[in-house]
Amino acid sequence: MLNPEKIKIEKAPKLNIKIELHPDAPKKGFRKFNTHDEFYIEDKLEKNTMYRLMHLFNFENSKFHSIDHKKELNAKLIHWLPVSKDLVNVEVIMPDNSILIGTGEPSIRYINLGDIVQFIRFGFCKLGKKEKDKLVFYYSHR
Repeated sequence: MLNPEKIKIEKAPKLNIKIELHPDAPKKGFRKFNTHDEFYIEDKLEKNTMYRLMHLFNFENSKFHSIDHKKELNAKLIHWLPVSKDLVNVEVIMPDNSILIGTGEPSIRYINLGDIVQFIRFGFCKLGKKEKDKLVFYYSHR
């Protein structure tokens, strides 16, 4: 997640969720998250607009609305990470040698050098370096 911004959702339920690593291949496993009311997002929020934290719940004007994913809400999907001390600092080196700074979920600590991962809504990146305080990736493609 690039340039994450912290938000707080009033009356958000505490949830323990499992999200498939790959929606078409559940045998690949799951990512697990414990959530409460604080999240990091990339999107800029607009007043009076319904949003859905992907795989989690709906909210509007920073207030919890519902858990069920209902198409009639026309909620805009948002990628998120729960606020946690376990998040990972990430740098992505782009093809033009510019560097993007972001945050990743704790499970990326366990991937191997040279592995390629998909960062949701960004693209595919190859892990090039594990440093004490960050992981360095090389952007591959969308």
